[in-house]
Amino acid sequence: MAQVNAAAAVDHGEGLRVAETSSRCVTEGATHDFVVTNYPLLDGMGFGRYIRSSTFTVGGYDWNIRFYPDGGKEDAAGNAGAYLCCLCQLAKYEVRAMFTLTMLDDQGHVQETRQLPGQLERTLKDGIGADVTILVGGRRFRAHRFMLAMRAPLLDAQIFGPTMEVADMEPDIFQILLHYVYTDSLPPCDGQGYSTAAVEHLLAAADRYGLGRLKAMCQGELCGRIDANTVMATLALADQYICERLKDACLEFLSSEESMIAVIATDRFKHLIKSFPMLDLEKSPEDLARK
Repeated sequence: MAQVNAAAAVDHGEGLRVAETSSRCVTEGATHDFVVTNYPLLDGMGFGRYIRSSTFTVGGYDWNIRFYPDGGKEDAAGNAGAYLCCLCQLAKYEVRAMFTLTMLDDQGHVQETRQLPGQLERTLKDGIGADVTILVGGRRFRAHRFMLAMRAPLLDAQIFGPTMEVADMEPDIFQILLHYVYTDSLPPCDGQGYSTAAVEHLLAAADRYGLGRLKAMCQGELCGRIDANTVMATLALADQYICERLKDACLEFLSSEESMIAVIATDRFKHLIKSFPMLDLEKSPEDLARK
């Protein structure tokens, strides 16, 4: 049996080598100016719709700022909002960002976050100091005349005593309307948002009481819901309440031959043809579309 003896040679002059390691934590800061021109033209753009800044890079990641003129979250519907968005996939690394969004008006003045709408909403719900009762579809709503006089003068003009009754309106629609009068925003809505019928009724109420901004918000929402099944009814609604923006959106949709053929194929359009026998029934859908 062979035996091997091994010995480790050690250089007593140099000693043991120590591995050198290092690490570094980098925190990078930057500022980005996002200027929105012609802001009044964005009024009524619609909940959940936004404009965005150009993409900028900070800390090796791409970002942009998204501005929602009519709100981007359910609890902020009707109130303008701005959000910082990271455009990179973050599955591998966690990115933490601390930031401050400062909004300036066209004069360069800082626009501070307002707490007043929340306070007014609580005042409406609590009914403290309410001096008028409004009856709508069997439901009673307590309100403050000073608020109605300031925010909805056409509604206030119809109140001749401590109690008034509103006809031809659903209670749920009036509740939304009253919330808007107090807070300049729409109340949160569960699920997929307000139904098209609710938005249409709210548009009629806004027109009835001269609430221009609410009317514009409803128009913006309906513009995003135009399709072959709704365009004819929406066009009639736009004509009834003099909604030029909504009317233009309907006509633009109908200007497409493909869209027009889809409209003609709907049951609603066929019913329209039966209601107006002067229409040429011998024409094919393609011929009508070209007209």
